[in-house]
Amino acid sequence: MATITITKADVIPTSNTVRNTGIAGEALEAGQFLYLKTSDSKWYKADATTLEKSGSGNPQNLRMALADAATNQPIVFAEPGSLIAIGTVVTRALWYVLSATAGKMADHGDLTAGQYSVLMGYAVSTSQFLFSPYPTGLTIA
Repeated sequence: MATITITKADVIPTSNTVRNTGIAGEALEAGQFLYLKTSDSKWYKADATTLEKSGSGNPQNLRMALADAATNQPIVFAEPGSLIAIGTVVTRALWYVLSATAGKMADHGDLTAGQYSVLMGYAVSTSQFLFSPYPTGLTIA
């Protein structure tokens, strides 16, 4: 399975989506996964290539964008535990991980040696995703 791209127009919060806001450190789009950069307290596209970009081992450092935002502008995102309609066809009950591609998720088998294993959540149906990040802090051997 390849990296999964969530179309921003298909990102629809459900009644179970917990929203919050922060400041974007770069241009962000709905459906992208974010990490909190501690040096400036802004949100950036997360990826599996470094410990910091993969959440620094703390699920509170990861979010999913619910709307677009320009650099240094407010970003609305989903908190961990949120159910989000994503429109993308995903496989029910399958767990997805943070991709090495910034802001994306993928099947765990797509990660390669040296990349961080970060569970991002699972599909509760073919179009709904339970955002439940778990950054292991471990790299693929």
